[in-house]
Amino acid sequence: MQPTRPVLVECLDDLHLLVDAGLGWIAGLSGDLNGGLAAVGAAIEEAGRRQQLVVLAFGGLLSQTMLEARAEPTSIPKTLDQTERIMGDSGLPWGAAWCGALRAEALARRGDIDGARRAAAAAVALADSAPHAARGRGPAELARARVERADGEYAAAEDAAHRALAAFMDAGMRLGTVETLEVIAGLAADQGSPAEAGRLFAATDRARTVLSYPPTRVETAGLADDLDTVRIALGDDIFGMTLEQAQTYATRGRGTRRRPTSGWKSLTPTELEVVGLVVEGLRNPEIAARLFVSPETVKTHVSNVLAKLGVVNRTELAALASRRVTT
Repeated sequence: MQPTRPVLVECLDDLHLLVDAGLGWIAGLSGDLNGGLAAVGAAIEEAGRRQQLVVLAFGGLLSQTMLEARAEPTSIPKTLDQTERIMGDSGLPWGAAWCGALRAEALARRGDIDGARRAAAAAVALADSAPHAARGRGPAELARARVERADGEYAAAEDAAHRALAAFMDAGMRLGTVETLEVIAGLAADQGSPAEAGRLFAATDRARTVLSYPPTRVETAGLADDLDTVRIALGDDIFGMTLEQAQTYATRGRGTRRRPTSGWKSLTPTELEVVGLVVEGLRNPEIAARLFVSPETVKTHVSNVLAKLGVVNRTELAALASRRVTT
């Protein structure tokens, strides 16, 4: 972006103000919130004088809304209503959906769960209103997940978080992916799965470093609480994964909640994956390395599979699985 700016200025193109806004936004996300807000604010002021609606729309969203929300997470940004209106009037409904998501999260942090839930639902509905609004779905579903988690509705929060993760992954939005995986990890910690939480947190921590995307002070406090839960349960036994591996790991266990208690249909997606690796002849340590889990976790999965299928050892399991494939 920096080499682009002098070219635009030389061509007397007002879109150099959009570059200024973008650079300020990047600075704000990288940790310099005050500097970022000042830079984008100056671009917005000048764009207003020149009646540059595109710069006002994008700049307003990036600065006086998103960055102000990061600086004061418990307050609704003063310019949120204006930015939401400008984005909608400019034919950018995805941006208006982002604004609705920010409103929902601010309301949740202030304790207004009912208002937050309504704002999140409205943001999701707006994101679904047209194909070109779909880029707002990730932020809207992420906001819904955070609202539901704040209210202790973990199942609803998990569903929303996985919808957000799918939306962010489809759009290639890595920053949103990181934040969503942190919510999924926090939910795992809430529900007694510290190993899953620890692995996801380790991956997102590395991703934030690589992307130069530090958490806000409010996010830092929340992450510290979640990590305390993990450390109490695991100590320092946290396995390493890349962000891409974490995405796969977080989505692998998703399936129908109500399964039979025995038979093939009772197996979870992870257990089916373990069966396939057993059939290949892999031992527990090898399966653990393949699935990014501990050997003890694999041992538990194998025991559960044997019990559900009514077999007594790995040999019988492999034979049963082979017959199932051939029939």
